[in-house]
Amino acid sequence: MHIEVGLTVAPRGQVTLGRTLGSLVAAGFARPRLFCDGPVEVPEEYAVTRREPAIGGWPNFWLGLTELLARNPNADAYLMVQDDVVFCRDVAAYLANWQPPVDCGVISLFTPACNNGPSGWHPFAAGYGMAGAQALLFPRDRAFDFLAHPWTVNHRRAAPASKHYRGDGLHHIDGVVGEWCKLVRRRAFCHSPSLSQHIGETSVMYPGFTGKQDRRFANTFPGEDATVMNKLL
Repeated sequence: MHIEVGLTVAPRGQVTLGRTLGSLVAAGFARPRLFCDGPVEVPEEYAVTRREPAIGGWPNFWLGLTELLARNPNADAYLMVQDDVVFCRDVAAYLANWQPPVDCGVISLFTPACNNGPSGWHPFAAGYGMAGAQALLFPRDRAFDFLAHPWTVNHRRAAPASKHYRGDGLHHIDGVVGEWCKLVRRRAFCHSPSLSQHIGETSVMYPGFTGKQDRRFANTFPGEDATVMNKLL
């Protein structure tokens, strides 16, 4: 399976980029393209797309996924990862041995505590309240469908606002993906135990965030040294 990988990067007080890049290699993924939202220092050997001034989390994600498809429209799948995530070893090989159901819209390689379920792959709650945008994998056709859907295209200018959600169209990547799944009647899948972990203790978008909240922390993650093919398959 050929997976194109994009990594969204933003300035943050706790620098985790190097650890994330090393973990992607250990997990067996191809070298990612870095989508830098604002002035950040990145290793010179990586392909980089810069957005200056910064445009926000959701626009950077949407443009990054669009660019991955534009550069290689024939990949089997497209993985968008945040710059504060680590993985089990050999996750890419593990994915190659699993065929997603035909109604799969997106696969989350990160399983926060609120999405825990039975061992193996299982669907979890979608909709605008969906939790987890740390490592989202789109099968090829679903990626095209997602980017072209009116809900996705219009989120920047018509994001819903409420007590819990900002209406500026700059945030809620997981919510946009989850609501798209709901609208097109496709399911979101994740894995127990979690195949990745969120290591960031701070948030670029939410200064009051704490990294161990159940929506942003995988309490089943077996560790970066766990080899998926030997222990989880």
